[in-house]
Parts: sequence; structure tokens; C-alpha cells
Amino acid sequence: MIKWVPRGVCAPDGFQAGGISCGIKKEGQKDLALVMCEDDICNVAAMFTTNSIVGQPVKISRERVKGGYARAILINSGNANCCTGDEGYKAALNISKKLARLIYDEEKHILLASTGVIGVPFPEKKVLDALPALVENTDTVGHTSAAMAIMTTDTFSKEAAVVVNTPKGKITIGGMAKGAGMIFPHMATMICVLTTDASISTPLLKSALKEAVSISFNRISVDGDMSTNDSVFLLANGRGIHIKSRQSAEYKAFLEGLKAVCLRLAEMIVRDGEGATRFVKITVEGASSQDEAIKVAEKVATSALFKCSVFGGKVIWGRIAAAVGAASKKVDEKKLEIVANRHTVFKRGKTMFTRSKALLIDKDLHVIINLHSGKYSYYMFTCDFSPNYVLINKE
Repeated sequence: MIKWVPRGVCAPDGFQAGGISCGIKKEGQKDLALVMCEDDICNVAAMFTTNSIVGQPVKISRERVKGGYARAILINSGNANCCTGDEGYKAALNISKKLARLIYDEEKHILLASTGVIGVPFPEKKVLDALPALVENTDTVGHTSAAMAIMTTDTFSKEAAVVVNTPKGKITIGGMAKGAGMIFPHMATMICVLTTDASISTPLLKSALKEAVSISFNRISVDGDMSTNDSVFLLANGRGIHIKSRQSAEYKAFLEGLKAVCLRLAEMIVRDGEGATRFVKITVEGASSQDEAIKVAEKVATSALFKCSVFGGKVIWGRIAAAVGAASKKVDEKKLEIVANRHTVFKRGKTMFTRSKALLIDKDLHVIINLHSGKYSYYMFTCDFSPNYVLINKE
């Protein structure tokens, strides 16, 4: 059984968080966050963007997580520290070195993430000067400050936490995420920090994270653009229930809770998509292969024509059908079936429902695309395109 609880990344016992302004953003907005384990060390798993152009923090963090342990994650917003050359890389190293001294730990246990504008020199001194205050303001109730400090074009902070029951006791899992633009699969498509009090080995932690990301953050698209700085971290401090193996009831309960937290955060990201007014779920059924199901779902989820029509309050099924046909050469028009919010709009090559505006009385839209060619299925979350997306991204 899953029970939703408050306090985000601070929900599991033994974690602290905080967020302050260091001056990267204007008008005193929070832009520097820290999530830290109270104990000496945590087991850690992480996933990063598959973009070949990556931010300096990604380069550092993906090497450090190979050791399997971490103590703290430092995140700044407002500057991606990407395409900043040797100066940006050295700045990130200097920042992690100072933070390690402040929390009396080793530099290799400090993980970094940055989000914001690409190609702008990184304000190293501002961050270095702010670190003592950040550490001072990090505590067991700082989760919301931390979640706010990692926001960029987000309109609201994103937090979630659950408690799951196991035969041996309870496990708590918490998380926070940011993301509203440059959202597309093939990793994690945003920045997310997850925490748990489970006692679980690094290999099991990696396995659980990979599976949870595959059904959540790897199924979302706002604009079809993959970020350079995507990172998802999972820290386990071992204070709670011990998980022995993938076959254990404890692992299955932990995985269920982790998936639930990731799915909720992923949905929040899409609902907060830049300029978005509607949330859309695309489900592909009856595909001849998993690859076909994925390609069709991604094609429809990223179709600008389809997304614009959804903003206009219409479900123009012809645009969906065109995207399906472009994604797979195996689609048979006479087998294709399209259902929008429980109304069949296209079946056996014919229009079945023409009042497209009636399909979008609700803000949410669920489109089911059945290819009737096999047993494979896939789903994705996306949103509409509005003029505000262009305005937000014109510079």
C-alpha cells in the first residue's frame, strides 16, 4: 500500500535540504539548492542526459557516481554551466571542493547539477560566496526552499513523497524535480533528486532507478528538445528496512513507491510545460513491435500540428493519423483505430466522430491509438503548444 506524505526530499529520515539566492537570478530569487544526507555516506544511483553536448556538472557527477557513494547534491539554476570551456569545468570543481570542506566530507562525494542558460560564463564567485549560508540554512524542513531554488521557467515547485508498507516495516521515498521546457525522452529530461531511507545496495538502487525512469521521465515531452543538463539522482541512507534482492517483497514495494513518486513528478513537469494549457496522454496499443509502439507514441507526442490543434480545443484526428503513418511504414489504414477521451474518432478507414470540440470539454486529453497489428503497447505524456511557448523562448 502507498501513502502519500508531505516534505518531499526531507520525508525520509536523515535527509536535509535548503535553498537560497546567490545572485545568479535577478530580484533575489532562490537559485542555489542543497540536498544532503545527515549520515556519513549514502548509496547513490543516477541517470544523465544522452545528449553528446553536456553541462560541466554532468561530466563531473557521472564520473563520481561510478563510486557508488555520495553525501550531497548541489544544484544551481539560472546558468547551465554548459559550453563554458575549461573555466566552467574548473569553477564546478572549485565549488564542490569548498562544499566538501564545509560539510567535512570528501570532494568525490559531492554531486553537482546546473540548469539555466547555455553558453554564459559561470558565476563561480557568487556560488562560492553563498555556500556557507546555504549550508547554514539546510535542515530537515528545507525541502520547499530547495525545490523552489532549482526552478527556471517552471511556474510551480514540484515535490512528492510516499511511504510504502513491507513485511518488515515501512520505507519512505521522497523527491523534487524541475522542468518545463527542453523536455524529451532518452534519459530523464529534467533535474530530479530522489531520497530514501531504504537499506539497499548500489546495484539494486541502479536497477530500480532505471526501471522507474523508463516508465516516467523517459515518457514525457513538452517540445521534443533534449536538454544538455538532464540529471536524476537517487540517494539511499540505509536507516530503514533492508532490501536483500530483486525477488524480495521489500524490493517490490520499494520499486512500486519509487515509480509512483517518479510518475507524479513527471506528470507535474508536463502539466507545467512552457505555455501549456492542456495535459495529453498518448497510448499506443496493438503494435507489431515495441520499437513501433515507441516511435508512434513519440511522433504523435511531438507533432506540432497535433499539439497546436489541442491548444485550439480540437482533436483533429487526421493529424494524428498522419503522424502515425509517418512513424511506421507498417501501419494499415483499415486496421487503425483512434479513440479520444473514450470517443472513437477513426476506425476501419472511416471518420466515426466529427464534433472534435466536444472531445476537449475537459482540460485533459487521452488519445488511444490501436494499430491492431500485434501485442505491444507504449504511452507518453505531452501537452499542447500555445503562443506563450514562443514568447517564453523567443530569446
